[in-house]
Amino acid sequence: MIYYKNIILSLALALLGSAQIKAQINTKDTTFNSDGNPIITHKYTADPAPMVYNNTLYVYTGHDECPVGENRYVMNNWCVFSTTDMKQWTEHPTPLKASDFAWAKGEAWASQVIERNGKFYWYISVEHGTIKGKSVGVAVADNPLGPFRDARGSAIITNDTTGMI
Repeated sequence: MIYYKNIILSLALALLGSAQIKAQINTKDTTFNSDGNPIITHKYTADPAPMVYNNTLYVYTGHDECPVGENRYVMNNWCVFSTTDMKQWTEHPTPLKASDFAWAKGEAWASQVIERNGKFYWYISVEHGTIKGKSVGVAVADNPLGPFRDARGSAIITNDTTGMI
């Protein structure tokens, strides 16, 4: 059963895409229909991380934005989309931003949400504010849609803890 669920999730993620649209943070639920590939066409999304909970597929993604006048992307926040039928999707309000971690300076990267004992833990990677390089942090919520808050007030892993750089 888990094997088939993983195949379905892999297929769902293969359909994720993106389109260039003015960057914005979502502040309310937005429902849209998708009838093919890509599923998400109204903003750039990256690094999809799926989670199935109570018969709902949640896809947590990064939100890539191109700074004005530059030819590169930065990720300042993450997005969450959900569906129960793979056709009708809901984008929920922006659940987490790099700035929600006081110890981080930004530059968010890939993430993953895991449910354990009724809590939802969102493991993220961001640029640390005082230690050179990327660090791993974790936010927690009582609901897969948040609100999420920094669970520790500090990074779990930094380049200091790994001996890198």
